[in-house]
Amino acid sequence: MKKIVIIEDQQVIASIYRIKFAAEGWEVEVASDGEAGLELIKNTRPDLVLLDWRLPKLNGIEVLEKLRATPGFETFPIILLSSSSLSPMVQDALKAGATMVLSKTTHSPNEIVAAVRGAISVTDEAKSL
Repeated sequence: MKKIVIIEDQQVIASIYRIKFAAEGWEVEVASDGEAGLELIKNTRPDLVLLDWRLPKLNGIEVLEKLRATPGFETFPIILLSSSSLSPMVQDALKAGATMVLSKTTHSPNEIVAAVRGAISVTDEAKSL
């Protein structure tokens, strides 16, 4: 069973994604701030992280940068979710090491689930090489 960590401070959004991914057969863990999310990721070693941009304690970019600096997480799939699709923000996230950046306002939960499935299949293919 694949495992995903969702780091999202808005409970309603976190619940929507928890339910969607659980229905897909994923094991789901949720953290509501950047610090708790970073610890959860290090302790559970999920297959993918769905990371909100704006978080208390550590924002999404800070979590991303800390993970990329941690051995074993350099190429780990991390999808950053933003309320904005402004190009400079997207470029900053990609430069910090995001696998992809999706907008919560223009991507439906189903599209985000599909993106996660795609990111995991690419990672699984790379591991089998």
